[in-house]
Amino acid sequence: MRQQNNGRRRQNRGPARRNYGTGNINKNTVIDSTGPDTRQRGTAVQLHEKYSSLASDATASDDRILAESYRQFSDHYYRLNKEIELISEARENRVNTEKEINENKTNDLPEPTIDQNSTNRPPRRQRGFQAREKELLPIVQNAELKVEENNNNINKVENENKTNNLPEPTIDQNSTNKPPKRQRSFRAREKELLTKDKNIELIVEKSDLTQVDKEPQLDIK
Repeated sequence: MRQQNNGRRRQNRGPARRNYGTGNINKNTVIDSTGPDTRQRGTAVQLHEKYSSLASDATASDDRILAESYRQFSDHYYRLNKEIELISEARENRVNTEKEINENKTNDLPEPTIDQNSTNRPPRRQRGFQAREKELLPIVQNAELKVEENNNNINKVENENKTNNLPEPTIDQNSTNKPPKRQRSFRAREKELLTKDKNIELIVEKSDLTQVDKEPQLDIK
């Protein structure tokens, strides 16, 4: 009889309950929970909500003992959820501090010094060519400057000769400064009238002279 009772008690208590450590679970871990009356499955938040709703149902059915046991389970998973949140926050803070320490270490590293006798040194023949180029460089630059000066002087002389040998500008009779046609016709008409007036004046003068010659001379005795 005692063995049967022990078996029943074990069955009610849930022999398959897992012993989760708070460091091994997170807020998304699914937990198997064997409650006082039924078996539930879900995360810590979900189990807290389920047991709180079962406790409210038990109080509605006037079963105070069952309601109190559901409340105890609900409180347990509420505390478990808070522990998980604290552990996750501490883990994030630790990761951030490690990142900052690593960044500071990389920033504080000394700059690499260039070794003059390193393996990246060019060969002896190449170094000889480079030294020779450095010696010849100022000579080549001076020669180029002299050539440029000579070219500039030649260009100046050629330009002066061109300006001196330019022909004098010829005046075009039919240039664009010619007056318009109407103005030219008025001027021609004025010239004609002036010539006519002059001819008339000459005729009048001649007629006056002829009249003076024809007047009778009085014989004064």
